[in-house]
Amino acid sequence: LLESRQLDATFFVPGHTVESFPRETQSILEAGHEIAHHSYAHVDPSNQARDEERADMERAWRVLEGVGVTPLGYRSLSADLSDATLELVEEFGFVYDSSLMTDDYRPFRPRLGDRVARGEPLQRGREARFWELPLSFELDDWVHFQFNFDPYRKGGATPSQVLEIWQAELDWMDEHVDDGVLTVTMHPQVIGRGHRIAMLDA
Repeated sequence: LLESRQLDATFFVPGHTVESFPRETQSILEAGHEIAHHSYAHVDPSNQARDEERADMERAWRVLEGVGVTPLGYRSLSADLSDATLELVEEFGFVYDSSLMTDDYRPFRPRLGDRVARGEPLQRGREARFWELPLSFELDDWVHFQFNFDPYRKGGATPSQVLEIWQAELDWMDEHVDDGVLTVTMHPQVIGRGHRIAMLDA
């Protein structure tokens, strides 16, 4: 579909996946798409100590460099972050992150070092050196389509329902936001079914 529409995409690929599926990874690069950082082993960073998270990031970075990629972007797993994640994103020199939901359509520079406490006003930190390309669960194919036993998630939405949401978001942004960015998150094993690809094409 991307080829037929002459569209470029970003694939956030875990290092373990790069190592396990080198031919498929190479096909992404040969088609001219971007490969970005998505951890090494698809581990939730909110459950990692800072040193563990750094080691995971470093390992994935080395794997990507091994296939000729210097990653510009990072996305955490399920938009989960630790207290250290964004500081590490900056430390590694990423140009952008795409894990936060602070704005619907406008890239922004997130703040680092905010202090939040009950009974006290927010103390704002400093602006990060990288950009944030905001995402949203409403624009993620997984939450609409993917069934799960535990924790239970119904999934199985019809493509027409998801098309209505995604199209309305695109139309609203186009009408109201100059230079807006609509970040749609898709998983090949989810969006890749025929009837869903037809929806995406529409």
